[in-house]
Amino acid sequence: IAVRDYLAGRIYSIGNIEEYSAFSKLIFLILQEIAGVKNNYKSFAQNIFQAKLLAEDIQQYEIKLLCDLLIGYAYMKEQDTAKADIIFNDVIKISNNAGMFGMNIIAKYFLALLDIYTENTETAMLNINNIFARLRDKDNQASLLFVLFETLYIQTAKQFQLTSVDTETETKKLLPYLNNLKRIIGEYVSSQTEQEIL
Repeated sequence: IAVRDYLAGRIYSIGNIEEYSAFSKLIFLILQEIAGVKNNYKSFAQNIFQAKLLAEDIQQYEIKLLCDLLIGYAYMKEQDTAKADIIFNDVIKISNNAGMFGMNIIAKYFLALLDIYTENTETAMLNINNIFARLRDKDNQASLLFVLFETLYIQTAKQFQLTSVDTETETKKLLPYLNNLKRIIGEYVSSQTEQEIL
């Protein structure tokens, strides 16, 4: 419920965390770190590393891999793009070998973020389009994955002024997801566009 509320841009609360399972505590810890990061990525990485250790203890391997990706993201933000690249590619390899489709797609999202961060636009757009194809091929209806890549596609097109992409049309594809994923979509949908769907 806390994750759902966070993604929708609402106030979230987990209540008395001591009453929840170790898995719930782990998710809340990660959510707290993501929501609270304020350009202090060293502290963020240290706290996420503690979450990774907890994930290992309770045998939550996909959450452990997610923690690895978040640590790689912190390295990227701290300008250590080589280390971030190694981490992202390791998670891609591990998740691919283990048949973790969702985790593999999320790892490729982080790799595309790195491509954008290092201004490797062509590779980023190629990877984003390949993911769109994989999501369609698998008939995967995970709206979060679609929205993550659609926003990344729009961000890349705008940042690098790619005239071949109609960002207005692409933005309209996000509108059906606005209520549930406002925290991700918010900056891409203007208040005027939001009024059109309300």
